[in-house]
Parts: sequence; C-alpha cells; structure tokens
Amino acid sequence: MNKKRILIVGFGAMGCRHAQSFLDKKEDYDVHILEPSDKNIKQNIKRINAKKSDFTWYKNIDSIPLLDIVIVATSSFPRFENVKTLLVMGYRKFLLEKIVFQSEKQFIKIIDMVEKSDSVAYCNFANRYFVAYNDIKKQLNRSAEKININVRGGAFELGLGCVAIHYVDIFQYLTNNNEIQLTKFDLQLLEGENRRGSIYKEFYGMIQLANNNGDAITLNTELELKEGVTISISQGEKTFLLNERTGKLFISDKSMNSINDFIMIPSSKLTHDIIEDIFNNKCKLTKIDQTLLAHTSLFKAFNNVLNNNHTADTLCPIT
Repeated sequence: MNKKRILIVGFGAMGCRHAQSFLDKKEDYDVHILEPSDKNIKQNIKRINAKKSDFTWYKNIDSIPLLDIVIVATSSFPRFENVKTLLVMGYRKFLLEKIVFQSEKQFIKIIDMVEKSDSVAYCNFANRYFVAYNDIKKQLNRSAEKININVRGGAFELGLGCVAIHYVDIFQYLTNNNEIQLTKFDLQLLEGENRRGSIYKEFYGMIQLANNNGDAITLNTELELKEGVTISISQGEKTFLLNERTGKLFISDKSMNSINDFIMIPSSKLTHDIIEDIFNNKCKLTKIDQTLLAHTSLFKAFNNVLNNNHTADTLCPIT
C-alpha cells in the first residue's frame, strides 16, 4: 500500500505537534516539513521526542514536491502567500491553522482560488472533534429558546486575538449557523511583548457576536483571573458549564444535575484522525468560506482598538 504523503509548513509550536501525530504511523505516512529555521527544528524535534530522520526537510517552498495534502501551521502573516503558492503548485487538500488569514481581501482571494481549482481547505478548529461538544450539540433543540454562550478566562489563557475565533467557531457549530456579526465590544490592547512575535498584537476585554437567529456568544478576558477558561452554554432551563483547566463538564437541566469529563484532545493525538477524515470526505471542520464572517467580525473589533481604518484589505495583526 502506498503511503500518504503529508506536507507540514511550519515546525513551530503547532507544526511540531501535527508532526508528532504521525510518529507512530510511519508505515502509513510519509511526512515532509518545510521549515527554514534551524533553531525551530532543533528545539521542536526535542520537544516531541523525535529524530530529524523521522521526516523529510525543506528550507524553501520552491523546493518541495507536490504531495497529497498540506497542513499550513505558520503564524498568520505569511499564510496567505504560502497558501496561494501551494494552490498554484497544484495542492488541493489543505488543513489551515488560525488566524487563517488577516484580512477579508485575503480570504476572498483564497476562497476564489479554492473554488476554481476544486480544492478543499479546512480550518483547524479542533473543538468540533471533542466528544463533550458533540454530545452538547445533540442535546440542543434548534426549535426552542435561543442559545447563549459565555466564555470567561484570564489574559494568558484567553487572549482574544489569539483564541476568540476557536470559541466563535464552536458557537457556529452548536447553532448550525455561520451568519454572524459583531454586536458589541469593549477591548484594550494587551501591553508587553507578544510571545508570537513583535508584528502581532493581543487584546483583552469583552467581545460579543450574534447570529441571525438571535443566538449570542460573549467572551470576557479578565487580567487577574486564574481559574482557567470556563464556557457556559445555555438554552432555556438547560445549562452546560465546561472548565478547560479541571476537565469537567457540569450539566444542569431543571432538577437534574450531573458532572462529566471534558476531554480536550491535543493536536499530537488528533491531527491524524482529521487528516484521515479529509481523505475520506467526512471532515467535521469548518471550511474557509464558512469562517469568513467570524474572522471579519473580529477584525473589525480589533482594528478599531488599533485605530486602523477597517476596510476589506486592512491587515489585522493577530495570529
């Protein structure tokens, strides 16, 4: 049986975890990695307890061959040019990290290229693969009361520029609705050096979005909060309360209460399954056109804080 050939672009904190997912499946996968930084390679090979010989390496995008699927795990700034180049090279299956792109114009260009080339491009919002969220989704009644989600966490765990999109996406997933818009925000720039690079900005405060059915999600970052990220999902008399630090899910429904496990699967354990689902045309993840409104709603809020003139081609410096 021929091995499936995987390309990973970027071997940073996320890229190495994607690569780790294939380490014990060498008989089925041939993993290639594009990473120009020797420092990243040395540091992250050690992090995932691998050997450099476990993978095939490239320093320049022009030197890579055409493989079966590509995972783009760079930071957001170079992703647009990388994906555009890969589409021109003939790549047709993509798994993209977030923030996917930095402007509406970039999204529109790649969506157009994907459609014209009959490609598929999924965004790695892995919450959709967590058992707890899928169980909750089954219990929500779309013909009943409105769904409200509240996300609360400290600045380190819930920097809104970096992670808000993950929770907005699970909001879209649970409500089966991608037609969302920004409704309210009160944000401030988080001072200090961004750990992902000086070109990126981070934010804290409150941001709220709603869909055209009246369902809403509110995210709050509180600088001193140390309790871990909590996610409250409510509809009528039913409430689901998840805590990412304790790994527990509390369910309250009228007079009945229960406590269950909330298991967050790391990319080092999950990416293989996602890639298999992409090959088998049953991937649960969001396609790039389905996350366009979510991204542009966040861009509008963050660019406002930076006093940027928000237009379709304004780059929002989040990753």
